Amino acid sequence: MSGFYKGQVCLVTGGNSGIGRELVRHLAADGATVIAWGRNQRKGVSLVKELKKSPGAVSFETVDVQNPLQVEHALKQLIEQHQRVDYVFHGVGIILGGEVRDHTIDEVRAIMQTNVLGTAHVNLYVYQQMVKQGSGHLVNIASGAGLFPLPLMGVYSASKFAVYGMGEVLRMEGHQLGVKVSTVAPGLVDTPIYERAMYSRTDKAKTLSSLKKRLYMIQPDQAARVILKGTRRNRAIIHTQLYVRLGWLSYRYFPHVFRFVTRQFMKPFRSRYRNVDGSP
Repeated sequence: MSGFYKGQVCLVTGGNSGIGRELVRHLAADGATVIAWGRNQRKGVSLVKELKKSPGAVSFETVDVQNPLQVEHALKQLIEQHQRVDYVFHGVGIILGGEVRDHTIDEVRAIMQTNVLGTAHVNLYVYQQMVKQGSGHLVNIASGAGLFPLPLMGVYSASKFAVYGMGEVLRMEGHQLGVKVSTVAPGLVDTPIYERAMYSRTDKAKTLSSLKKRLYMIQPDQAARVILKGTRRNRAIIHTQLYVRLGWLSYRYFPHVFRFVTRQFMKPFRSRYRNVDGSP
C-alpha cells in the first residue's frame, strides 16, 4: 500500500461484506484507523479479529443506516472518540431486478429505503460533520446503473441515480468548504449482492448466468484497490471497469443509440428469463 491513508480516521459502512470488507482490509493495511458499520455483528467481530495484527486499528459498530437515529448516534460516538472523520466510504445497497410492471410496492419501498434514504442519512450527518471540521472526503458507492438507465433494473437504477445526484451536488457545495466528494460506479463485482437480490417474475439463476457471461466481473479486492486509488486522486466519478465508463459516455453523447441498443435486451429476456407465474 501507499501509506496515503496512514493515521487517517476512516469510516466504512457495509464494512463486513463485499467491497466494504476489502476496503477495511486495505485501509487497515495502510495504517488507517478504521471504523466499520454493519448490521451483522458476528461478521463484524470476525473481521476485527482477523485484522488485529494490521498496522492500523479496526473496530466495528452495529448500525442500520436505514435508521437515522442510529446513524446520528454512531457518528457522534465516533467523533467523541477520534475528534474527526477523514474518509467515509458508504457502500450499503440492495438490488431489485425484473420489469417494473412486475414489482410490488413493498419491493420498491425496500430498495428506496436502503439505497436512497440510507445514503441520505449517512451523507447528511457525515457532510455536516466534515463541513464543521473544514475537511474530509465522502465516497459514495453507487453503480454503473446510476450513470445510465438499465432496463430490467429500473427501480434500482433510479435509486442509484439519486446517489449519484446527491454526490455531485455535495461535491459542488463542499468545494469551498474543504469537503471532497466522489461517486463510485462499479460494474459487476463478485459479491453476494446478486444472490441476495430480489427478482420480480424472473428466472434468477439463468439471468445471473447470462450477465456473468456477457460482462467482465471483477473481485471485491480489485474494486477496493480502484476505489482507493480514485479517492487518492480525488476523482469525481470512479469507474471500476472500462465498460462502465464506455456505457456512461455512450449514454451522454449518443443517447438515441444507447436506447436502441438496450431495447434489444427486452425480447430475449421476456422469452427466456421472465416467469409470468412468478415462480423462482
